This record gives sequence, structure tokens and C-alpha cells, in this order.
Amino acid sequence: MNTRHQRSKLLMVLLVSMTLLLAACGRDKATSPLDYKDQVEGIDLSQENPQWSEWGKSEAEITKERGEPKRRIPQEGDNLSLEYADYQYSLIRDSVEIYSLMPGQETAKGIKVGGPASEIEAAYGRDFYKRTQNKINIIGYLDKKLEQALEFVIHNGRIEAIIVSKFSLFE
Repeated sequence: MNTRHQRSKLLMVLLVSMTLLLAACGRDKATSPLDYKDQVEGIDLSQENPQWSEWGKSEAEITKERGEPKRRIPQEGDNLSLEYADYQYSLIRDSVEIYSLMPGQETAKGIKVGGPASEIEAAYGRDFYKRTQNKINIIGYLDKKLEQALEFVIHNGRIEAIIVSKFSLFE
């Protein structure tokens, strides 16, 4: 993959993460994953990134466990993102609330950024919702027990980003 293509994918992950952070801050509540809680049964997402299933870690805890990030990206207010080769963590008030899979990483069911959107339903089933936020098309799955959302950002039939977030982000 050429460097320009890698940069554009990284930019997309950053833009989507920032869009979700802004939505969580109350700017676009109408498109929250929580709006679909009563419309889907929910699925088990416990196998998604199990080593990071413990939410709420601080920047200090993450850097202690993972080392220094490739990039530390300040966001609005006291929020920030930590970018590693495999994941990008978004912290709100020094607590992990979202993580995104970086290009080359895959979900527990083998779905990767850059892959065809048609693979999502085959891997995760039909119990999903579709939403649009700031002209970004999203297919999402909810785990009501773990209170997490797994969302795939879709553009031209391809997966542009994969994001996992806590429900509390949108409350």
C-alpha cells in the first residue's frame, strides 16, 4: 500500500473518531447508536479486542501497558486520541471511551478496513442498524450486555473505518 493511500486511511479514521466525539458532546444526538437500542436485539461483542475490553483506562495506564503512542492528538476540550500501529484510542476526560482499528487490523470475525461492506452482514448477521452522521454512512451492531457499539463506516461499498464505543459516550 502506498504512503499516500495509508495517510488517507489514517485521516479517515481520525475524522470519523472526531465526528463521534463531537456527537457524544451533544451536537448530533439524533444519530446516536442508542437511538437503535429498541430496534435491534443485540449481538455478543465480547470477542472484539478482548485485551482492551476494560474501558475507562487513562492515558497513563495505556502508555504504561503499550508504550508511547506513534501520535498523541489533542481534541476539543480535555479530550485526546492516542494512535498506535494497531489501534487508535479516544479518551474523554482521561478515560478510554472509543477505539478504532487501524488499517491492517481486523475484527474478531476477520473484517478489515478497506474490505467490502458486503462481508459485514455475512460475518456479524442481520441484527444491525444503519445510520448517517454528517454525511457518513454507518452500519452498526450493539452488545446490550456489554453496552458497546461496533460500527463500520462505509464509503463506495468499502469499509473506511471500524469503531468500537461505549454506550455511555452517547448518554
